[in-house]
Amino acid sequence: DNCFFNNLKSNYYGGIGLVMDYYYPYWGSYSIHVLMFKNTKFEHIINGYGSYGGGAISIDEKSGNSVTKLIVDNCYFYDIHSEKGNGGAIYFKPDDSKDFFSITITGSTFEQTYIADSSGNSQAIFIGKTTVSTEHTISYCTFIDCCGNSDNEYAIYLDAEIISFIYNNVTFTDQNKNHGCVYCSSDNKNYIHEYIGNIFY
Repeated sequence: DNCFFNNLKSNYYGGIGLVMDYYYPYWGSYSIHVLMFKNTKFEHIINGYGSYGGGAISIDEKSGNSVTKLIVDNCYFYDIHSEKGNGGAIYFKPDDSKDFFSITITGSTFEQTYIADSSGNSQAIFIGKTTVSTEHTISYCTFIDCCGNSDNEYAIYLDAEIISFIYNNVTFTDQNKNHGCVYCSSDNKNYIHEYIGNIFY
């Protein structure tokens, strides 16, 4: 809560070094299931690691990862990128051994976040495919110029069963770069994707 991460580069997961919980379970009682960032600023951050992504926050599918819920509330992401992988600011690929996981991102701003690699997906938020039950909410957020040189131009990439994308504002001012708003998919034919009150321009 109320943290400021500035001018950082990580060569291993997430620009602020967030393996978050891949190692914690081996420390016994310190295993974390809910990871929350509130009123936090992330500025001028680079993830230089080669395979996953997430310029600021990176949570992968390693079996030791116990995180099942990520909460980002009233945070600011500016000039964040990942040199490889997916997710300019946030990358979350859950462990399929979990029964459930969810992400709630609300009241936050993503400005000039991107993937440097042309083969990467999602300039701001990437939530990877999983076989477990999922439920995500992204609401009252602002995305400004989340675009780069990637062939996949979407600012937000979600592969999940239940998605609420409501009252968000997605803006692009640089017409010389590839840009797109939201990509959503799910292998489950019973998926629910809800879009209400969003503004795209």
